[in-house]
Amino acid sequence: MQRLFIISLTLIIFILSENLLAQDEPLIRISDVTIENPLWLPDAKWDEFINASYDHTKNELFVLFKSQLFRLDVAQSMWEEYANIDLPEDVRQFDYSPYHHGFLFWDRGVGRVFLLDSLKQMKRIDNSFNHKNQFGHSPWIDHRTGELFAFGGYGLFTIKSIITRFNSASGEWEEQPVLSPNTIPAPQTNASIIPDFPNGRIYMVGLQHYATEVIPNNRHMNNDRAIWEFNLMTNTWTQLSTLVSKVKITPNMTSWLSNTYLSLNPRLNLFLLVSNDDIQRDFIEAYHIPSNKVKNLIELDPNLKTTHPILYIAWSETDQVFYVLAANIMDSQRAIHVGLKKIEILNEDDFITWMSESERDYSLMISGILIITVIFGLFRIRKTRNGTSTNVENSDSNEKICIKCTGDGSFLSVSYGDKYISEIPVMEQKLLELLMRNMDLPNKFTASDDVDMHLLPDHPSTDYIRRNRNLTLERLEALFQSLNTLENNKYIIRSVNQFDKRKSEYRLNDEYIKVEL
Repeated sequence: MQRLFIISLTLIIFILSENLLAQDEPLIRISDVTIENPLWLPDAKWDEFINASYDHTKNELFVLFKSQLFRLDVAQSMWEEYANIDLPEDVRQFDYSPYHHGFLFWDRGVGRVFLLDSLKQMKRIDNSFNHKNQFGHSPWIDHRTGELFAFGGYGLFTIKSIITRFNSASGEWEEQPVLSPNTIPAPQTNASIIPDFPNGRIYMVGLQHYATEVIPNNRHMNNDRAIWEFNLMTNTWTQLSTLVSKVKITPNMTSWLSNTYLSLNPRLNLFLLVSNDDIQRDFIEAYHIPSNKVKNLIELDPNLKTTHPILYIAWSETDQVFYVLAANIMDSQRAIHVGLKKIEILNEDDFITWMSESERDYSLMISGILIITVIFGLFRIRKTRNGTSTNVENSDSNEKICIKCTGDGSFLSVSYGDKYISEIPVMEQKLLELLMRNMDLPNKFTASDDVDMHLLPDHPSTDYIRRNRNLTLERLEALFQSLNTLENNKYIIRSVNQFDKRKSEYRLNDEYIKVEL
């Protein structure tokens, strides 16, 4: 048995060392771009809209907030107010059009279209009415012709999978014919568009289902996504790859309108896309077109996972880097700070090799782990049958994190041995006080709705409330882990509500935490 254990352990060490050596040299580098005058958006309300765009001809990024259009000259690292936009409140979609040498602004539900030219003169260029038929649509502007397109959206009590085009000659919106209707993506809102105009196609990151298969609901809107290609020459859709990770697709309208990214690197034939996990943290994935492979860049740099919503991703042909705009929501100051990061590919050949290769085969390592588990399991059972339990962990005899509180449940201190937390932030303390109420009730969990009501009872945005709850849970868990790291367990147990699977519930893990009055 001892010999078998040594062989299994050696095998695991060999496989792990091979994997570590393969990733010895970094393939990418992510870094913050220093801006001399950082962009702060004051008096921010979470139901207001923020949009972003990129002028690849001048290497300039733009952010639209309320009526202010800001410009970032990347070379000078300076933000400035580019223009003050006097437009109706619903006209908040915009993008830079190289064909017009200016910006197109249009209604969130399509309809009205305005042009801000290079002289910063605004004029309306459509003859249409205010359709309100494609809220949450996914737009793109053809850089060669200046034509504006919109896919999907919600209006008149239905979700769409149509493509409409703004005809600048007639000033009207027209529905585009699409061949092979059985291959059209499902009706949806807020899918992401990545244009590839030189090759006459656009890529869409959206729902996996076809239009004939499913009517989207809340569950489908957050799962089962895919990468699609729309050929602008033949007007045909093709599904390229199904994805596992989630995407920001909801049946409701989003406050972050930037769902078109100029993130295609034409030389490497790949583009970046935004995804998010179960607790709404954004991260970035890469899609390599020739190999049809998707990889999560967190595998190369964990810093690419952020709690800050990502506004925009742009490939800069000038600087040969990807630029990422992210919004840091400063709740205490009711302001938003817009930061800029850049992603550099350090070794293009090795990066493409990494993108193209299949997932590593860990079957041998898993087999070794299973063998070791069985060995120790049998050894533990035999020891128990012989009347000894020296190898069995007894959590009651182990030291636990101690929370001392008053009789009314108010928090006093949190400690583990001679280590203690000197100060707990307000949100984490409120959450801790709520979770402690069920510590003396076995298997009693606190519902997510109760957590939201306790933390932010009067906030108007449900999306922000959910994000705040998830981040507060994560930060409280991190505080506990800072006292004593648990390798395979959590101090806060998360479960799914048995009556409503869409909702979660939480409880302090009394195996590792105790409360003293």
